[in-house]
Amino acid sequence: MAKIDKQKEIVSGFKTAFFFLLATLFTIFAYVFQNYETLNIEKFFIIYFIVLGNIVVLMITLGKYKQNIDKLEDM
Repeated sequence: MAKIDKQKEIVSGFKTAFFFLLATLFTIFAYVFQNYETLNIEKFFIIYFIVLGNIVVLMITLGKYKQNIDKLEDM
């Protein structure tokens, strides 16, 4: 496999991971909006930290995605 094909596969993997994390974030928001009346404070804080962690991982993935796209452009 050529280097450019490997780089395309890496970019594709990061794109897939990015959209998976984004879908997970939207799912969590939908859960919160659907069950806001029954959420107790413990569940709310657990969800809050999960959302923060998800956003951090999302930003890291986006950065790696952009770096790999730049590498692909240089090839």
